[in-house]
Amino acid sequence: MNKSYTVVPTEFNYQVSCSPKSWLWRLWLFFPNTIRARVYYYLSIFFGDKVAPNTFRIPLGIYSKALFSPEEAFATEFEIPGTPLSRSAPVFKLLTATEEQKEIFKNTLFDWLTQLRSIPPPHPQKVCGFLGGGLRSYRISGETEMGPYKNPAEFHAQGFCGARVDYPEMAEDPVRIGRLIAERPNKKYRIFLTHGDIQPHNLLVDGTGRPCGLVDWECASWMPEYWEHTYALRMFIRRNKAWTAIWKSMFPDYEDDIDVEIRTWEWYDPR
Repeated sequence: MNKSYTVVPTEFNYQVSCSPKSWLWRLWLFFPNTIRARVYYYLSIFFGDKVAPNTFRIPLGIYSKALFSPEEAFATEFEIPGTPLSRSAPVFKLLTATEEQKEIFKNTLFDWLTQLRSIPPPHPQKVCGFLGGGLRSYRISGETEMGPYKNPAEFHAQGFCGARVDYPEMAEDPVRIGRLIAERPNKKYRIFLTHGDIQPHNLLVDGTGRPCGLVDWECASWMPEYWEHTYALRMFIRRNKAWTAIWKSMFPDYEDDIDVEIRTWEWYDPR
């Protein structure tokens, strides 16, 4: 049996500053990924302070997250200053932010997402986790990995993408919604790298409200192009007008996908 492998994009240009720490870090990055990952692994085992399930704080302000088996991914993140947007009030709150603050917030976040979406997928149509295997999404299942799926059509054929015009109640525009539901299985979608869990508690901001960090990447996957957008709105579209307005202004082309997803959210339980 032929086995396909996922080649993960690794191109990264580190900008060196004048500090000795920066130059030492650049030298460290010359080591192969496998060696660096092994060092982080042993630092987690022998020197890590457990701060959450499968998450350890290791020396030098580095956080590692892994399920320690050969089949699982291992990720490292660095400690950065900032406060989760969900806990930034009263210093900063989107609802009461100035128009300038909202514009800076939107432009910064949009720049990050544009960089993610510019990374070419290893498999042009495959819907899968970052390493090519199963994907994890709290929109689909709390803990269980699903897939991978050979293309968006196979992904949209799954029960967790099902939607009905008349359930749990009749849609306001049943003819339009019915058409969108019928079209989605065969609709052409590009595949983009997504964070997969952009919520206020995973988005760090500084004292002025400018985004400065994005954490918790365990749901990073190669998904249909609308996924990052609709997922970010799933819990907030009806209760956070400022958050919703920013996302809709960044991705105005996905209104149809939002309307179909809403019909799914109303009945599908991801437990």
